[in-house]
Amino acid sequence: MLLPLTLALLAGCGPAASISEEEARAVLEPALAAATPAGRTGLLLKGKAVWLQAPYFDKSCLEQKDLAFNDNPGARPSGGGGVARISPTYKNQRYLTASTQTGYCVLLGDGLKAEIKEATFDWGTQDRWRFKVAYTMATPSPWFECLDPGLKEREIVVRQGEGDGPPVIEGSVLLAEGDCPHPMPGGEERTPGKVASKAAPKAPTRDQVVAAMKAYDDALWEGDFQAALAALSCTNLFEDQKVGTCSVGEVIAAGPVPRGEPRMQDGTPWLEYVQDDYTAFERIVPDRKDKTMAHALFKHKRSGKERSVSVQYVDGAWKLVGVVGKQAESITTARVVNDLHDSKRRDIYDRRLAGEQIDEEGNSLVPEEPPAEE
Repeated sequence: MLLPLTLALLAGCGPAASISEEEARAVLEPALAAATPAGRTGLLLKGKAVWLQAPYFDKSCLEQKDLAFNDNPGARPSGGGGVARISPTYKNQRYLTASTQTGYCVLLGDGLKAEIKEATFDWGTQDRWRFKVAYTMATPSPWFECLDPGLKEREIVVRQGEGDGPPVIEGSVLLAEGDCPHPMPGGEERTPGKVASKAAPKAPTRDQVVAAMKAYDDALWEGDFQAALAALSCTNLFEDQKVGTCSVGEVIAAGPVPRGEPRMQDGTPWLEYVQDDYTAFERIVPDRKDKTMAHALFKHKRSGKERSVSVQYVDGAWKLVGVVGKQAESITTARVVNDLHDSKRRDIYDRRLAGEQIDEEGNSLVPEEPPAEE
């Protein structure tokens, strides 16, 4: 004898759903709206070293678009874990526009939306709806384009609450977890600037040099990398147009001079441990060639070697000189301690600025042709 439930199913009348689609949508739709606020959206790349945790991306896409290098988990020391890790390329580190205590935030784009594409009731459990949700970006960055397809379109479950309570969402509806700010700050463009051509009316005073250093240091302390970049006269020796073509990605890993206890979000101090106080420079000397530039000379606190930080007169104000001159294994940073008071260092800088293919030590970057066979 057939059970009543089986007879009902054969007759085309299944048991009533514990929650209706309308009830489930009434919970899911507001949650999706809250998870996709208007504005620029970022994603956390966890870590502060060479390799950053990034389990959200399609590895082949990252390499094809030259966004990042992929770590090989099998080559890690024992206990390194299996979380996917990447190291952003210099070319596309410019999309890193924020830093948190746990890592760096990469810009995914502007205009994130979540759309319910399909709803299916789970007759097996009889207490939940399965929604297929697609996440799209109106203005995506290349990083959004390389998100794993399973992250951009996935199933979200809304089920009956415990004890016949109201419907609840299983898991998170966020595109990805993390502590990135919203909206994400800007500054990702490498836009050429004006060459400092107007000579300063007179040499900078000590107070003016200290003020230039303070503006940069305070901006880094506040985590305002757009302000930090604005405090620099930045030269990027890896770009065709070298003056001003720096993004916030070139200062994101720089940190302020230490102020008491170190903070997790701060990178390597911009003064590179030459001294503990940026006001500790001993004297200011004018540049031998450029009437817009001067150099503040420090004595290294350990080695005693003379080091220098430069300032440049730009648009009526003195700014620190930052130089992107060496690509790092991790995030490439505009360095401020460049020793341009030294005639050899100054000559190499000028030759690179003029387009000569040499590295920071003056060595040629042009591959040598093999000798002709006799």
